[in-house]
Amino acid sequence: ELITYDPISNYGITKASETYYGSSVLPSYHFDKAKVIVSFGADFLGSWISPIEFAAQYSKGRKISKENPTMSRHYQFESTLSLSGSNADYRTPLTASQSGLAVLSLYNLLAKKAGASAVSGGNLEVKNLAKAADELWANRGASLIVSGSNDPNVQVVIHAINEMLGNNGNTVDFQTPTFFRKGDDSKMNQFITELNEGRVGAVIFYNCNPVYDYAGGEEIATGIGKARVSVSTS
Repeated sequence: ELITYDPISNYGITKASETYYGSSVLPSYHFDKAKVIVSFGADFLGSWISPIEFAAQYSKGRKISKENPTMSRHYQFESTLSLSGSNADYRTPLTASQSGLAVLSLYNLLAKKAGASAVSGGNLEVKNLAKAADELWANRGASLIVSGSNDPNVQVVIHAINEMLGNNGNTVDFQTPTFFRKGDDSKMNQFITELNEGRVGAVIFYNCNPVYDYAGGEEIATGIGKARVSVSTS
């Protein structure tokens, strides 16, 4: 059995993609095509997924010229100041526990405009959220909503918002997925459990060192000795 993990996990997005679209993939994001960007704790300019790529895209929409007379609008909702937050037009502080509720609240604000059903729990009053919803609705198909959460439930709502706004295929591209994040936290957790229960006969760590860079590294270190054979090529 082959199990893949990422030291910085984006499993929440890939699992949400599997739930919402039936395919466990990380989509490509195009910040250069977005006239309105809303981020919930995703520091896409500093540390989230592919910041060098995203910064190059983002800069195109922030430069005003004769060909591009309108600058993109950026809303950042986050618990700690990030590089992305410091560049936002509107930065709104949130506690980490409020982020998921804020995503639900944005969904409900947009659902009302779309004539769709609201979801429970999405009634958090957040500064600048209604303003963001108005601008998103006015720029359907040319907006982008992202979240730094690794909770698949939050990411399902993010997918639903981008779908509601018609962003899929433009600023969010599932037809050209990103393959450098393929970690499966669920399988890794199962592996750690089986390793510590002595149910793994042999384990090979190929070009990786999860004891060092995986969240459950200490448990893996404890369980390795229970495997009859262990090989590391890191």
